[in-house]
Amino acid sequence: MARTVLVVEPDFDALGALASKLRARGLEVTIADDSASAVERAHASPPDAFVLSAALLDRDALLTRIAADAALSLVPVFSLVGTDLGRELALGELSQGDVEEIARRVHALPTRAGAAVEAGGDVRGNLQQVSILDLLQLLSMNRRSGTLSITTQAGAGEVRLADGEIVDAVYRRLEGE
Repeated sequence: MARTVLVVEPDFDALGALASKLRARGLEVTIADDSASAVERAHASPPDAFVLSAALLDRDALLTRIAADAALSLVPVFSLVGTDLGRELALGELSQGDVEEIARRVHALPTRAGAAVEAGGDVRGNLQQVSILDLLQLLSMNRRSGTLSITTQAGAGEVRLADGEIVDAVYRRLEGE
């Protein structure tokens, strides 16, 4: 499973260049150019790490917004700093020119749980590594009832189950068991 990183950089040229280099090193990259769009994108698709521009940190309260948000506060944050500082980098700081080190640090992060069972019994999360057939078999064996929502690049669909049995399915214009 590819690691995801949310890169926040106000300079569009630098943002595009860094995103391309990180993608070439096996990372899934989401981009934002300000704190509002960064928080919005992080809620839509939680990243494994934030990579934030030092220029943005100097003038924006993004770190405060991340720390105050319960859903985002546990996501590691790396800040990019210029290479001309003439000092040793602090914990969580990365040289903006050292793409290999950025990718290495993100890949080295501990894995997050892909799915979680909530108090209500709902199973939620990113299940990319699980095939639909395996998931349906698991739900069937556990005699689960509910709706399995599936989103693909080609469209969204649902599979409805009652006591582990498929009772209905919808995908694009197709409908029925």
